[in-house]
Amino acid sequence: MPRLALPLALPLALPLALPLALPLALAPLGCGGEAPSPPPATAAPAQQAPSAAQQVEVREAWVRSMPPGSRMSAAFLTLHNGGRDDTALVGAASEIAGAVELHTHVMEDGVAKMRQIEQIAVPAGADAVLRPGGDHVMLMGLRGDLVLGQEVVLQLRFADGSESTVSAVVEARPEPPAAPAPPAAPAPAAEPAHGG
Repeated sequence: MPRLALPLALPLALPLALPLALPLALAPLGCGGEAPSPPPATAAPAQQAPSAAQQVEVREAWVRSMPPGSRMSAAFLTLHNGGRDDTALVGAASEIAGAVELHTHVMEDGVAKMRQIEQIAVPAGADAVLRPGGDHVMLMGLRGDLVLGQEVVLQLRFADGSESTVSAVVEARPEPPAAPAPPAAPAPAAEPAHGG
């Protein structure tokens, strides 16, 4: 079998050419500075439902004016739920009061009494009206006198934990009319006097 003879220069040039040829040979494999391919597309995150604070609009907020030295007052407002989900007002706070609670009026033995309540329902697509003689935000331990026209900042907290800040103006509105008294029992008929 005949033997192939290599030119003498080829064995000497091969070790020098190999380091130069290697990067060119690896370039198609992605090692040569090409831009990385984009990551695979992922699904868009699902949209979160709006919070109660975003779907409830506060209207006609006001605080009852009280005589100087009074330590209690109340805030009244309308909560309009423009969303599709029911929610509830579960708390409130204000820097003007030491304590702020949700209250309502109840009749007990013919006497109207205030009671603290856990929440005030705000149904979807409806209004919750906080008014004198009904549900209201009670401001207790006032830290100063309320002045007509003063703006009182209230933080309202909803069932989902979201909060809304509202400004309520101090106003002097007349008391709501008292509930009519039950009709009095008729007086017994007097017996005719006999003149004897």
